[in-house]
Amino acid sequence: MGLDGRIMAGLCSIDAIHPFIVVFAAFKDFVKCYGVPEPKKKEDIMRSALSETYFCDISHPALRACAASLVKKLDTAEKDDPRAVARACFSFVRDRIFTGYDLYETRASEILEKGYGICWGKSLLLMALLRCCGIEAVFGTVAVHRSFVAPLIGAWHWLANSPYHHCLVHARLGKGWTVLDPVLDPLTYETFFVPAGVAWGIDWDGRSHCILYRDKLMGDPVPHEDIDAAIRDKAGNRELPPMVTRRVNDYFNTRIWKKTGQRPSGYRPGADGSAPAYI
Repeated sequence: MGLDGRIMAGLCSIDAIHPFIVVFAAFKDFVKCYGVPEPKKKEDIMRSALSETYFCDISHPALRACAASLVKKLDTAEKDDPRAVARACFSFVRDRIFTGYDLYETRASEILEKGYGICWGKSLLLMALLRCCGIEAVFGTVAVHRSFVAPLIGAWHWLANSPYHHCLVHARLGKGWTVLDPVLDPLTYETFFVPAGVAWGIDWDGRSHCILYRDKLMGDPVPHEDIDAAIRDKAGNRELPPMVTRRVNDYFNTRIWKKTGQRPSGYRPGADGSAPAYI
């Protein structure tokens, strides 16, 4: 068996390393976990809610083309309705960008190109598409118990810090801010979370908040003014060294996509730079 085979075999032996996971998680609980600095009030964030940043690279041609294609598919009346536009963006990110693990420091255009992402990546992409459409949107987090992800990754959830800072989006729709969480695509939700008996869904009615993991919440959603700082700080969470994280992410994604039968496909603008094309 080659090196890669031995590594993957080790990763698959959850029972063998479960005691280590528990001890490691317990040790981390003694270590002070520094979260993202307390953000400013929502009304103070509005001035930067349409801006481009390094990770929210809204000037990227693929992001612009994707946003334009989503709006183009709407009825004439809906094109001027922020909620209709937001629903189109939300549905695209939730359904077409499959749930899959990636490194934190990934730009919105890269998430779109890869065709998959986890909470921070899918939230970043949704926020970028909303900004491309002229809708104010900011990056946010909400504290949840680390067991929120147990249906998806099993005993590995003990490696996460608790509370865990789950990522989502705050969108300015009308006079108020609406919280949106696009992280779980329908097949991932139905394959892993429905059998676990969760009492919440993933649909958004276009009016109220869409907040997942309601049974694991440990606080209220919080917006973050400095998107790039929040992402570089891993949203206040802990992450293994990149080389190890990539290997573990590959293991998780292979397992998830095998069970859902999905294969992520990236997004590319067409030859003219505007027409959408999927690969």
